[in-house]
Amino acid sequence: VEPSDFVKLHFGCYELKSAKLILANGKEWIGLEFNVDRMWNTVKVNFPMKLEPQKAKLSLVFDNKINSGLEGFY
Repeated sequence: VEPSDFVKLHFGCYELKSAKLILANGKEWIGLEFNVDRMWNTVKVNFPMKLEPQKAKLSLVFDNKINSGLEGFY
């Protein structure tokens, strides 16, 4: 695994409001920049620097309606 300055995740049809990253050593970044790709249903969350592989907690705040279709919470 290589150092990276972003993470890309599958991200259905939600409206992402904010992103935060907390590293195992307690370092915290609030209000990370992100880009949603509606065509590929992904979100790319950008970090302020390249990070070595490590344990971390990524928190995403999003908004969406609960529906009866196959999109949403599982």
